[in-house]
Amino acid sequence: MSSYVRALVAVSVLIVEKNKVLALKRSEHSDAAAGKWETISGRVQVKESLLEAARREAFEETALHVELEERPLLSYLAKRAEQDMVVVVYRGRVVSGEIAISEEHSEFRWVDLDGFSKLCEFDQLVEAVGLALSAP
Repeated sequence: MSSYVRALVAVSVLIVEKNKVLALKRSEHSDAAAGKWETISGRVQVKESLLEAARREAFEETALHVELEERPLLSYLAKRAEQDMVVVVYRGRVVSGEIAISEEHSEFRWVDLDGFSKLCEFDQLVEAVGLALSAP
């Protein structure tokens, strides 16, 4: 019997600008968390590093080129449907581009921590945003 835990691996990208974070609202047609507010996020692909996944997701979901801190801000365990998912959170900033959200999302806002905590119901993500906005 195997003692390994099988889990999805995902990244979350917190884009910080002027003490605000980029919040995205998932499309009502999304297969996960439809209509919920979050940050840039997505699953890591086979043979892709965490940083590569974070940069790819940021560009795919927002058309932004971002600079990410190489060291993750934190990680946490979540669920996608009934499957365990490890989420690795990165903080970054916009290097270039204008926001053009993908079909995965229906809306975006730049919000402070209070605004994000009112929009987002995922406690661990709200905690991560708090850390990202308070870090130097």
